[in-house]
Amino acid sequence: MNTILADGRFGFILWWILFSCRMNIARSDGSTVEFSYTNYMKFLDIDPKYVDNKYLPQFIKIKLYRKHVAGGRGTQLFLDRPDTWTNFDSDLATHFIVHGFVAGAETSQVTRIRDAYLLSYDNNVITVDWSPFTGTDIESSDQYILAIAFMNDLVAPFLQRYIEYITGPNLNTSPSKIHLVGHSLGAHLMGIVSKKVKVDWVTGLDPAAPDTPKNKPRPV
Repeated sequence: MNTILADGRFGFILWWILFSCRMNIARSDGSTVEFSYTNYMKFLDIDPKYVDNKYLPQFIKIKLYRKHVAGGRGTQLFLDRPDTWTNFDSDLATHFIVHGFVAGAETSQVTRIRDAYLLSYDNNVITVDWSPFTGTDIESSDQYILAIAFMNDLVAPFLQRYIEYITGPNLNTSPSKIHLVGHSLGAHLMGIVSKKVKVDWVTGLDPAAPDTPKNKPRPV
């Protein structure tokens, strides 16, 4: 069994929820997709290379925006399609922006930051939409725990591979040019990713508080 599930950090409660919950989660286009224990394990059973190229891009949409390119419309990026990276400029700063719980890439927490960068100067602005995994009910603790599970085990490794693609021989972007921006639960997502790949700058905006350690900040 190929799995990207880490150690049993979620414990019995998470697995009980995954086993017992069946819910419809809204995609950003208005359609819905059902998530349950069975569907979750289906993802974990798939070899990572197939998750990258065949399945996850249907649910996690990573789009590139440039100031004067394609009329400001985003281009979805695929790791197995070099043609989708035509407008990416390795010499420019690259800003990844990701939303949090019960949100999407077209909500204001992402679009305001995206548009501010696009208005300021030419750079690579990349939005990450993982809305199918972030729930529909801001008050639902079950959906929140599911979102954390998906964030750790699917979304973070998926985003990590994009950054590795950018900094690797394909595009040769310097890690010093990469900035990760996350809002709410997305702040924790970017923190997880930054532990796996070398980047210059990570910004957490209003990091989500529930079920996160309350340690005091450490000097750096």
